[in-house]
Amino acid sequence: MNRVVFANIQLFLERLAYWVTRTIMISFLVSPIKIGGLQLTQSERGTILTIITALILVLPIFLGQLCDRIGSKKAIIIALCLDLISVLLLLANTMLPSGHLALAVVSALLIGTGSGLFYPAVYGKLAQNLNPQRSGLRFGIPIFFTEVAGLLGSMVLISSENVNHVWLIGGITGSVLLIINILITCFLRDSQPQSASAPLPETSKSSTRFKLLPIPKLLCILLVLLGLFYLVFNLFDSQTRDLFITNVSKTAKNANLILQGLALLLIVPVAWLFSKFKYKIGFLCSMVMICIGGTLAGLAGGNIAGAVGLFIMQCGAMLLNVKLLESLARLAPENRKSTYMGFGKLPLLIAALPAYILTHFIITGDVPVFYWFICLIVGIMAIIITIIFLKKHDVEQELS
Repeated sequence: MNRVVFANIQLFLERLAYWVTRTIMISFLVSPIKIGGLQLTQSERGTILTIITALILVLPIFLGQLCDRIGSKKAIIIALCLDLISVLLLLANTMLPSGHLALAVVSALLIGTGSGLFYPAVYGKLAQNLNPQRSGLRFGIPIFFTEVAGLLGSMVLISSENVNHVWLIGGITGSVLLIINILITCFLRDSQPQSASAPLPETSKSSTRFKLLPIPKLLCILLVLLGLFYLVFNLFDSQTRDLFITNVSKTAKNANLILQGLALLLIVPVAWLFSKFKYKIGFLCSMVMICIGGTLAGLAGGNIAGAVGLFIMQCGAMLLNVKLLESLARLAPENRKSTYMGFGKLPLLIAALPAYILTHFIITGDVPVFYWFICLIVGIMAIIITIIFLKKHDVEQELS
């Protein structure tokens, strides 16, 4: 229990430092040169942020094995040190008479690498000695802390009208959070790191692996199918996230804020509730919620019905995240927890590229009505394909 509590504290502090750093980095990149910023265009800023996101999605898939071999404690300390160097470089860059783009890029690479290493290490730690009756709760809590950290970290620019002052306070805050996290980690006991030659269990024909991947082939197929779920969510989310920014009534804006706050508060109870059901029920329920909520939000627009649609879609996405982590943790052998948890980023990676291409190069103006029905059809097809697959294969039983 203490291990789980401290893992959640480590996760919250790291995510809070990440979002504070990301927020001040965005401000620094686009601020005018005369106040010390880089004054990059939105496209140039987007490229740097895309690099960070790509590292966070790709690296856990490969670094999970490293975490299992050196132990979660060493992996977390290395990750936090990379984050700390990134924050200090960014802080130094903001204090120079004129900022340097090269330093900003290095800072982005470091924080992306640190976050990519931290993810499988801390979630591998959370996945150890899992109680099946509370497995949903085990991962609902860290997802709640992640969302709260993102909300708090993004509010750092509200604290002052003086941007330079915000950069200084934000940089110091991020550094202090990471130093505290490193000290906490140093005093914690580590799980025994696995030998580099530790065998991968092979219990059945279903456990055969693709040549380059350290997880069973059957699990890879399931993760690819879940990638379709995340793709549908991204297609809905990318076109609905700005519905309540302009040209909407105050009542609709308030309703959206209340419902989004309610969705955040419901993460833990919903995770606990669905831990009593099989993982396949959780997956399918989350996809149905994403399809219904996304279609309603898209067709209704920026009104109360649209706010309800966003609420339903957000709850579905949170449930999908919980069930993904829970299923990976339950399927993972004890000596491969971080490896399996790192592959939790695979569905997000599969979904990210098609959604990015569609929303940045194909649909760049007003969204046509048929777009929402296309997303709905893709979602229904993903549900049908997944039902057929899960009916043919009981993944948990075949890999146990």
